[in-house]
Amino acid sequence: MARIPIYEERQSVGQNIGVSRMRTPDTGARFIAQGVQDVGRGLEVAANVMMKVDEERSKVTADKLSSEAELYWTEQLKVRQSSPDTKVEGFAGSVIKDFDAYAENLLKNQPEGLSRKFLAANLRSLKKNVYSSSVNFEATQGIAVRNAEMEASIGDSAKAVALDPNEANGQRLYGQRLAAIDSLRTTPSNRAQLKEKLNLTFGRAGAESMARNQPQVLMAQVDAARKRGDKASSGNYYLDLLPSTEWDTYIKIAEGNVSAANAEVAANDVWKQLGPTTDNMPVNKDAMYKRIDQIMSDRTPAERKAAKALIDSQASAFDYSRNQRTAAQQAGIFDQVLAGKSLNEIMQSPQYKALDGAEKLTIITKIKDAQSKGENDIGATTRYLQLTSDPAALAAMSVEQITAETPVLGNALTKDLLKRRANLNDPANVIEAKIDEDTFRRLADSAGLKPYESKKSATQSAELGRLKYAVEQQIDIEQRDKKRKLTPDEKEKVMQRVIDNKVFVDRSFRSDPEVPIALVETDKLGDTYVVVNGQEIKLNTIPAVSRDKIVRQLRAAGRPVTEKAIAEIYVLSKSQPSAAAQAIPR
Repeated sequence: MARIPIYEERQSVGQNIGVSRMRTPDTGARFIAQGVQDVGRGLEVAANVMMKVDEERSKVTADKLSSEAELYWTEQLKVRQSSPDTKVEGFAGSVIKDFDAYAENLLKNQPEGLSRKFLAANLRSLKKNVYSSSVNFEATQGIAVRNAEMEASIGDSAKAVALDPNEANGQRLYGQRLAAIDSLRTTPSNRAQLKEKLNLTFGRAGAESMARNQPQVLMAQVDAARKRGDKASSGNYYLDLLPSTEWDTYIKIAEGNVSAANAEVAANDVWKQLGPTTDNMPVNKDAMYKRIDQIMSDRTPAERKAAKALIDSQASAFDYSRNQRTAAQQAGIFDQVLAGKSLNEIMQSPQYKALDGAEKLTIITKIKDAQSKGENDIGATTRYLQLTSDPAALAAMSVEQITAETPVLGNALTKDLLKRRANLNDPANVIEAKIDEDTFRRLADSAGLKPYESKKSATQSAELGRLKYAVEQQIDIEQRDKKRKLTPDEKEKVMQRVIDNKVFVDRSFRSDPEVPIALVETDKLGDTYVVVNGQEIKLNTIPAVSRDKIVRQLRAAGRPVTEKAIAEIYVLSKSQPSAAAQAIPR
């Protein structure tokens, strides 16, 4: 059997050089050795491949977790930076503290190995980015916060200056704010912007306050600077903080207020000298105007005009106050008239006894007028129309003012106005009353009564006033019957019925006109009639008892109460009593 040579190495004595010695091994052993070598090399290759696969898998896992962490912290930074509750100071430290806790927890859940190592490296890189972003936010927003705080301080100090523009006080506050700006850790450009803000805010607040509250002082300073020929300074501390282009704005305000103050002083002095001191004294405005021209001869025409306007204002206020006092004084008397007291009883009252002799004579005449005025009096209904045409104006009248109208209106119309005035305390009722007024005018216009005519005759105004009073009374009756307020549509129907409730007025040798019964004067009621079945039925031929009964029946049936309806039922009751009982539909 052949043998495979085997080489053995020996070292020579005293040397480290290997010396080969060949021998011939067994042939089978040679092949086995070769196979073992091949297997070893294969295992080494396989191990290298597995190491590379594990490394790639670890990188992929670490990359996935890192990208998730990247997204999470990008969102976290966005949320934290936009939250109104975020505190800017210490923002970066707070974020990094939370990041470290996040990273520690994420790594703790990863097994030891390449994946954990790769993830740790990626998180260290991410932390740098998060920290850089956080520091940048804290620095940027810190400037914004400090600017806002500084601007708020400037604004508060400027408000103090506006309340007290004393220059020493203004300089003290200005110095405090300026020192605070200089101590800020900020950029030079930002510091310059804050100083500009300080100058403009302080300058405008102080100049505005002085121009309005101390205009004489401001103008004295400006005039002094002008006399010195000082073009670099306005002469006023606050104006000098502003661009010179803004000076004229506040100087003009001051000049106007100086003029107004001059006019006010002059007007007050003249009023004290020549104005009335008692209610019985007249207001002699012509004499006061002349005095204004004398004492303000060295002032501008505008100032003299303003002073005269103030005289007019004081005269109007005095007249109004005097009228109020007179109305209040007379109201106590006319309250008694409205209560039905006699003249003798009224003359024994404290209110009457408080009047002087002339006033007593005047009030007696007014009391007699009030007691004699009826609801159809031309003057009374004309005045009633005037006072009710504008619900807002009626709402603005006092009870005393309305009561003082009693001599003109008479008892009935005055009581009606007092009731309507009380209802207008609610703004919603004023609006409703305006709607009712518009409806009344529209219907009256359709009936040819010309409510929109600007120059109505006394008769036209009186007729409209009588018709309006009749409308208001009928609305009140129906509201009491229904125990509720009528709707606008219901009111319109009532108005139309009152307008349509017409009668003929008998006139000798002339055609008989057909007019609403509400417009017939009391002394003409005996000449009125309606036509029933071709027959003229005089209204005064219907007994009062029968009329009242028929009216109650019509109202109970919900049927319109008109003069013609009353006459029709009355005529039927005379000829066919049983039929009359069923003539009112239900």
